[in-house]
Amino acid sequence: MTNSIWGGKSLSMKVIGTCAGTFMDGIDIVHIHFSQEHPEAQLKWSFSTTANTPLERVMKIIKFNTTSPEEIAIVNIQLGEFTADAIIQFAFEQGFSLEHDVDIIAGQGQTIWHLPLPEMFEGDQIRAHLDMAEISMIAAKTGGVPAFVAWDALCATHPTLNCAVQNIRGIANITLLPAGDRKAGYDQEMCLLMVRCGSLRTVKQYDKDGEMGKGKVDQAIVDEILAGPYFVHDIPKTTGRETFVTRRWIRALGPPGGIQEIYLGSGGSYNPNIINYLRERFPETKIAFLDEIGIPCGSREAMDFAFKGLECIVGGSLIVPKNVESDRAGIIGQIQPGDGTRYHMLLKHVQEFWGEYPIEKRMDPVLDMEIVRRGKKVNGVNGVANGN
Repeated sequence: MTNSIWGGKSLSMKVIGTCAGTFMDGIDIVHIHFSQEHPEAQLKWSFSTTANTPLERVMKIIKFNTTSPEEIAIVNIQLGEFTADAIIQFAFEQGFSLEHDVDIIAGQGQTIWHLPLPEMFEGDQIRAHLDMAEISMIAAKTGGVPAFVAWDALCATHPTLNCAVQNIRGIANITLLPAGDRKAGYDQEMCLLMVRCGSLRTVKQYDKDGEMGKGKVDQAIVDEILAGPYFVHDIPKTTGRETFVTRRWIRALGPPGGIQEIYLGSGGSYNPNIINYLRERFPETKIAFLDEIGIPCGSREAMDFAFKGLECIVGGSLIVPKNVESDRAGIIGQIQPGDGTRYHMLLKHVQEFWGEYPIEKRMDPVLDMEIVRRGKKVNGVNGVANGN
């Protein structure tokens, strides 16, 4: 696409992505530079730093399922302040300026309640979800703008092999990626909270090296759990600590031909019990960490939220996966402007990027992405994801 036809300017945005999951064991933070020469060009990204900051738990509300409006308001503000302080400390330690080196801050917030399948409960239940971390606090203290199938599809789709990205955290979700088609991916979620709840009963914050998980599996209990309503529920499906607490067992509904590669992400991926189980269950499947294709294993979710924040500001849709309740494309996220002048400069930059590009095509999702590290292209394993 020539500039005379397009009439715009190249895109360049530096984004902080954050993720605080259901384990409540910390907040992941990444700093990513996204660039795109024109609206139909490959989206390039490079990251310079990643970090994990310990998070003081707010488990009392969840454990006893009782609180007050006062406590909810206080926790919301505290989580916002905690996130803001963690970002400020992260920038200081890594030596970059929040004022000059960050355009967007994007994150999910802290999951407080997640009830996607109310029919599994007695009483008058409805589908409900709540994340907390007051974004106005984050914007006020950092000057920023807070805002997985799509990200996983861009990073890990292989031209000839069926792949899966297994995120192992509080809610252990798996993204299944049929060969050669970024739009064909879908995911499902299950729980890994037994490990977390067991560690909360000790002085440990997590099951280091899988020591607590060693022993013999009671298969009768496992079979009983796997026969429960969640596991026989059709996809799409998701779950949380509110539905049940169980060891994560992968019985994925894979694409035709099975799964040839599984890439592991997040802190639970380092648990040897889980890795050994996967290798026993899938002896013919390659099992590796996401690092092998250029994604830091512990930063997959924070990077995903950075990408979502970018698309929220730019006005682009994410890839709409298959097997979802709605196949309608849309712009996702909430925006809380920080400094007014910088926000208008950001919007001006976005408009200059689009130029005269047709309005009706601006919602088309990014389908090609390239990892750039220190000015050089990184060729990951999966050629489709890297534009080959």
